[in-house]
Amino acid sequence: MRLATCVVAAGMLAVGLGVGSAAAADVVVKTVDDRFEPAQITLEHGKPYRLRVENVGKDMHEFKAPAFFAAAKITGGADAMTPDHTELVIQPGQTKEVELIAPAAGSYALTCPDHDWDDMVGTIIVR
Repeated sequence: MRLATCVVAAGMLAVGLGVGSAAAADVVVKTVDDRFEPAQITLEHGKPYRLRVENVGKDMHEFKAPAFFAAAKITGGADAMTPDHTELVIQPGQTKEVELIAPAAGSYALTCPDHDWDDMVGTIIVR
């Protein structure tokens, strides 16, 4: 009986600590003046991610992916997004994070609207 009690208690502790639950994987994208690093992001459908966008350039940049953000389930950090939830606006030296569940498989366009003329574009691929 004592062994069973210990096993149940250990299981409850593991659940309380998040052991065995799917932790969000970190995805870091840097905005450098006139490019995303990396320019292609690959995610797995239904998995949780913490998207961290760091502006390491000298200009303000946007991480705009309207179709992607509309399809994804935003689970945290929505306040870091624009009111229409289509993009992140990141000032030089600033970092913003959004937690999300990757949407249905597909290819989603990524742009910096202020610099897309200079080929600051990318792709988010969900498998």
